[in-house]
Amino acid sequence: MNLGGKIVLVTGAARRIGRALAEDLAAAGALLAVHYRTSRDEAFDTVAAIRAAGGEADAFGADLARAAEVEALVQQVCARFGGLDAVIASHGCMKKTPWEKLDERAWDYHLDGNLKSVYLLARAAAARLREGGALITIADAAAERPGQDYLPYLVSKAGVIALTRQLAAELAPRL
Repeated sequence: MNLGGKIVLVTGAARRIGRALAEDLAAAGALLAVHYRTSRDEAFDTVAAIRAAGGEADAFGADLARAAEVEALVQQVCARFGGLDAVIASHGCMKKTPWEKLDERAWDYHLDGNLKSVYLLARAAAARLREGGALITIADAAAERPGQDYLPYLVSKAGVIALTRQLAAELAPRL
């Protein structure tokens, strides 16, 4: 796959799946915007690895549960690279939350970090994606299977699946 010159924002790209995606996309020629929230050092390690392999990347910090920070993130990426071709929402948060300990704070942590954040990212990026652009979300297959001790996480990821379907209906004709 040749992604030469395509500008891609990968959220949660400092570690795990996000980092692997960022490095693979850069190896295919994409210009990478490496997003992080709390993993600043790891994000700069990801950028250094991409650059060492001959790719182009920069790191951008933002709390994706805050609309103003998401808007600023997308603006910064567009200013730095001159546009935006794809966004991959690979960020996420997951904490074991037994029913007996589930409270509003744990609920909000997961729903804001995993679902609201994807909505805000889509809202900020959709108008700036170049023609033929892509908005890719990553959920969790476990969202389709009930399980114990992860209720808010699994509900938030099931919400990402539903949101993605609705975004396709809303945005597909334009992207």
